Amino acid sequence: MAHQAERLPWQTLASVFELKTANPCQHNAFNLHPQDKDAPESRQKLSQFFDALFKTATIDAKKERKKYPDKFDPINVGTFFKDITGEEDDTPAQYYPPTKDEIILSDELVQKITPTVQRWYPKENDGSSKVDKGLLCSHTNDCDCALPLKERQTAAFQRDYHFNDCFEFYHYNGKAYRNLEFVKTLILHGEMDPMLRVCSSDECYLRTWWHCGPCECEGNDLGWDKLCEYAMTMYLTLNIIYCFPELREGGYRELGSYQRALRSCTISSGCPIATYPHEDLFGIEDKQFTKYPKPCDFTRWKHVMKVDKYNLPEAINKTYEETDEVPDEYYKLDYYPYGLMSYDELLSFEKPVFYQPHASDILQAQAVLHSKGLPVELSDDILSSANYTVRRTLPVAGKPFHPENKAELDRYLEECWSLVVRCFMLYLEVEDEDWTAEKSFQDVFKRSLGNVFTCECDRMLNFFYGL
Repeated sequence: MAHQAERLPWQTLASVFELKTANPCQHNAFNLHPQDKDAPESRQKLSQFFDALFKTATIDAKKERKKYPDKFDPINVGTFFKDITGEEDDTPAQYYPPTKDEIILSDELVQKITPTVQRWYPKENDGSSKVDKGLLCSHTNDCDCALPLKERQTAAFQRDYHFNDCFEFYHYNGKAYRNLEFVKTLILHGEMDPMLRVCSSDECYLRTWWHCGPCECEGNDLGWDKLCEYAMTMYLTLNIIYCFPELREGGYRELGSYQRALRSCTISSGCPIATYPHEDLFGIEDKQFTKYPKPCDFTRWKHVMKVDKYNLPEAINKTYEETDEVPDEYYKLDYYPYGLMSYDELLSFEKPVFYQPHASDILQAQAVLHSKGLPVELSDDILSSANYTVRRTLPVAGKPFHPENKAELDRYLEECWSLVVRCFMLYLEVEDEDWTAEKSFQDVFKRSLGNVFTCECDRMLNFFYGL
């Protein structure tokens, strides 16, 4: 059964698509394709599903919000007096605006998020980082620690986004962006209290960081909306596929939409934190998929490449004009061959990949070493030196719909939905008349479907983005 089938009309959404073994608009890729993008019925079904999705997310977001104190409201005199008198009832207390120097990230919370911060914090050439020394810092003055004490204070979470020209993002927004990465980490861990407290202050600019990028040229892939978008993309894609029984036996892994969704949600650029739940499930390595991809097997995939005419050195360009040939490094992808390759070919398209161990593999390897008479400490050292650690959570690698993966797939879908709900809850806290939470939620929904099921058909862009 699809996730939340009793609340969401998955069959209605799935009925918009049909399975085609070859789509001319996608270089003859094997994929799902909208049945009739111009039919009013298809648009109605899309709108019907979105309405149900938005309603369900709203209900769950409000339910989640009730776990925390109310947003500060100076007009709510009743709650104010209950707070100062200590009167007990079912009405939750308000958040009161924290002072700028108030520590809103506790020591316990910092310890909890440290392993995740270690994943995204910039590394030195030797692979080390400042996080190796820990995140807890007691310096009261400026310091060079990974998370200075003052960056745990309210003021650090109140930095606005400043518009910048190309190559100037980190000059104008560097400190604010580093703090935004901690915000994303908190959302990922479900630690919403610090951000809800900031939302009760007079200075909260979280909304300006929802959908943003380094400059207008490079797109908007740095905001905290990516946590919501990647989670929604995989949530929608997997549930749509589930509605096609003929695909669940394994054919879904060759679908262009499945391959595109998996790659786009684990790509090593922009917002790495948003990729972690998806990398962890499937065992996708860092930098396995990149923003500017090239096939590692050039000969095998030369037919999907083209000469990068605009970046040819003068001497190479002259040779190209005479011979119509250039060295391999001056080619770039004409199109990514989604739906034209196997799942294993997708994984190794940009970078050779190796076996990604599951927790059961580690236990098996430990058992083998112990059977040889090695002590536990030495066995662990050997596995650590070999970097033989848990890399995926799916028991059966790369097959989320395998019966043995059901429990883990259910957990993952619940995690995806929880991320969507938490992001929506937080946006409800900061929405304004110009950009409502519903509008932002709708934009994420459009991008999630539009990016995965894109093709070269006329008016296809308007089909998904014209809701």
